[in-house]
Amino acid sequence: MKSRTKINFRIKYVLGLFLLFSFLFFFLNISNAQIVNASKIDSLHKVLNKSKQDTSKALLLCDLAYETHLYNPKIALKYAKKALSISNKINYEKGRINAFYQLALIYKGNGDYASALMYLIRMEEKAKKIGDKKSIVNANSNMGSVYIFMKNNAKAKQHYEMALKIAEITGDSSLIVSSLSNIGHIYSSMQEYEKAMEINLKILPFLEKTNNQYGLGILYTNIAQIFYRQKKYDVAIRYYTLSKEASLAANDKSSVSISLNNIGSILHEEGKYLEALDFYKQSLKIATDINDNRVMLASSQSISEIYAILGNYEAAYKYHLQYSSVNDILLNEEKTKAIAE
Repeated sequence: MKSRTKINFRIKYVLGLFLLFSFLFFFLNISNAQIVNASKIDSLHKVLNKSKQDTSKALLLCDLAYETHLYNPKIALKYAKKALSISNKINYEKGRINAFYQLALIYKGNGDYASALMYLIRMEEKAKKIGDKKSIVNANSNMGSVYIFMKNNAKAKQHYEMALKIAEITGDSSLIVSSLSNIGHIYSSMQEYEKAMEINLKILPFLEKTNNQYGLGILYTNIAQIFYRQKKYDVAIRYYTLSKEASLAANDKSSVSISLNNIGSILHEEGKYLEALDFYKQSLKIATDINDNRVMLASSQSISEIYAILGNYEAAYKYHLQYSSVNDILLNEEKTKAIAE
């Protein structure tokens, strides 16, 4: 019984890891997965220094705020406020909208949700004034994400539905897909799985039409998660396999390793230990090759658990050591991050 508790915890961890990934992927311009690009920041500074038009300066400052808000929010805040000041000075609505968005991202990242919402509301108001429908969708999508962090699903759903309504008017498939996905996430978190599945099936033709293998990989995982929660394990494995294949086509190795690990988790729970080992080891190899420590942590722990169940304590100890090593790395990263903040 004790072993089953561990297994369930591990499955939730890995599913949660991919849930977070898929959730952020479909947000409009939400950059929590953004990788800092030093060369791009340098290029923006060079262009900014040569720029003579205030409109260009305002937009360049917004770009700098976006590129720096995750790793240096204080500097990002200065960029965004300067962009807003210039935009106000020349009455540049596009600059104001962009600056409000950057300020909202910064405050959301710092956990100041009230300020984030305030700037998103201002962003929406200005966007409505000039008929910028894409920015209206963006503002509502981000308001929805803020309410998610505030654990207010009802308000989040309200804003996601508004985003979808406007997105459908624009006919922009990327806006429609992102809005639908956000609504689907709400239904999944509320355990309304039939409604979540309806949303996923609405998304499917958009991704198939554009042959978006990366998006299909995420969508198939979302569907697999619904079947897993309904304890329909065979169907869940089928969709995790589809996710793996789509991710391979997209050369998304991280997602491939997560799908393999999730298949292993289901087989593990079903007591199919040798089959589970095979999938865990495939997952671990890929995760190790790309240095994905979080998947390495989950896979190595699971392999150790199975070897212990099978009585191969030497192998169990070997993978436990690997798990401990990766765990220490992650703990040190968290400590370093906490000190930097």
